[in-house]
Amino acid sequence: MSELSHALNVRTPSLYSHVAGIGDVKRLLALRGLAELEEGAARATVGRSGPEAVRALLGDYRQFAGKNPGLYAATVPTPPRSDREWSGAVDRLMKTFLAALQGYAWPGNIRELRNVLERALLFAKGDVLDRTTLRFDRSLDPEEKDAPALTLDEAERRHIAGVLRGSGGHVEKAAQVLSLSRSSLYAKLKKYGIKVAES
Repeated sequence: MSELSHALNVRTPSLYSHVAGIGDVKRLLALRGLAELEEGAARATVGRSGPEAVRALLGDYRQFAGKNPGLYAATVPTPPRSDREWSGAVDRLMKTFLAALQGYAWPGNIRELRNVLERALLFAKGDVLDRTTLRFDRSLDPEEKDAPALTLDEAERRHIAGVLRGSGGHVEKAAQVLSLSRSSLYAKLKKYGIKVAES
């Protein structure tokens, strides 16, 4: 808290009159990030449908994560069930996302949707999301129907490598995005033979 109060140029006791501790700061950041994501998603998708809405939604999601990596990371943890405000913010954001996906026969659950969004965010080249980065389900893509399926280990290896690239090689940032401890991520990097530049 002392670092935060120093960064905000306020005395630590003054900061404690507004927040209960670092957990409260993280919660408030998550709420702020979710609200910004929801507003951006609504703006990006208004008047659009089908693939156009999804591309706009993912473009906005990618832009938010790129411009606000700390705020984006704060939105990743699952809220405690007892926190109705945080859970409500997640629900509102998911409703906005799901509304944009109405033109698709979505076969998965929310976790799979988040994985699709993160994959598109990581693998997009430039500011344009196209069919190579926006893949919802292999069965919906005629070019992928006959392609061999990946093993779970290969899919995990590719995902970890992509997240690590997306974080600029920063293991701690990648671990946050993947919701892993640093030690767990290092173990997976070793398992899959993924090299990390020493800093």
